[in-house]
Amino acid sequence: MLILATTVGYGCGDSSDGEASTNAEVAVETGSLSKAQFVQQADRICQRGRLKLEKDYVQYATKRVKVKRFKEFERKYGTEFMAEILVPAYEGQIERIRSLGIPVTDKDEVSAVLTAIQQALPAAEDNPTKFLHGEDPFAKASKLARAYGFTVCPT
Repeated sequence: MLILATTVGYGCGDSSDGEASTNAEVAVETGSLSKAQFVQQADRICQRGRLKLEKDYVQYATKRVKVKRFKEFERKYGTEFMAEILVPAYEGQIERIRSLGIPVTDKDEVSAVLTAIQQALPAAEDNPTKFLHGEDPFAKASKLARAYGFTVCPT
């Protein structure tokens, strides 16, 4: 199940209207959490999201059990999987993280991470084969997330 290993290795995505925007910056809510508390809670959201994504993938793939090879599965269902399962999963996680109450001093850094993820979603959805076997549209987001201190999302 290569698609599972590839897709669950990423964190989150956002869209306020159900479609990822490539230009809009993700607005974040500030609050009273410390950076450590925020990172811990956000990483927990991403970890739960990964587990749910794994479960959803298995259910999705099981319904299409007649497909014998990954390439055939990918060709027939890759775009559908991205649109119906993966992108909404990231969007939901981003929404939850965005509203946690980001430390005021970290607003710009966290917004940059979430915006980079949001901007990567259309590339993953539009070309699942490239996403699964080639360029990582989440590379920028992953780099920003690691630099900020995230350990789960979106690595």
